[in-house]
Amino acid sequence: MYGAQLLADAAGLAHEKAVIDTAIAAIGAGTDKNFASSETDPIKELDEAIMTVMKAAKNGAPVKVLFGATAFLRLKNNANVRKMFVSGGGSKFATPGLADIQAMLFGNPECRMSLMVIDTAAEGVQESINFLLDEAILIFSSKDEPNTMDPSFMKTFRLMGNWMVPGGYESEDKRDTVLKFDWYEQIKVTNQPAAVRINAKATS
Repeated sequence: MYGAQLLADAAGLAHEKAVIDTAIAAIGAGTDKNFASSETDPIKELDEAIMTVMKAAKNGAPVKVLFGATAFLRLKNNANVRKMFVSGGGSKFATPGLADIQAMLFGNPECRMSLMVIDTAAEGVQESINFLLDEAILIFSSKDEPNTMDPSFMKTFRLMGNWMVPGGYESEDKRDTVLKFDWYEQIKVTNQPAAVRINAKATS
């Protein structure tokens, strides 16, 4: 059971990376915005992107927002965002969280943050750990219960009842049991215009 749990965790992380890699490749480099500048209003930038995605999805799928870790940190520390929050007095202070940002955005889209990290260094040398999404913010259409016709930006196609099916078999010498998971999936971009990428930079 312990080995199966480890394998399931690794498979889940591999799937998450594959989804993010596919999305980034489809959307492209995106648009750089200086979130460290008081002249940049991140909420306005995101609202405009949300409206663009809504039009591309023709309201057939809700809009969602996925923040890279660095991107969300820079957004919540932006002067124009912080001034919208006031403290309760005394030594208390207010800082926006994901739920607060979601409530501020046009249409109240579901907001999440990717905290997945990856070692980008070659094998055998000192590790270089970086956030997979990092500075990027992805705004995209995504239906919670997709079908073959809805205008979601991306979909994962799987055989029903055949996702991460556990199993095992004996080694040739009969001394060990090999644990395995069987699955088949295809990650596909199905509505490329229904996604926008904003890069939350700290410089212009």
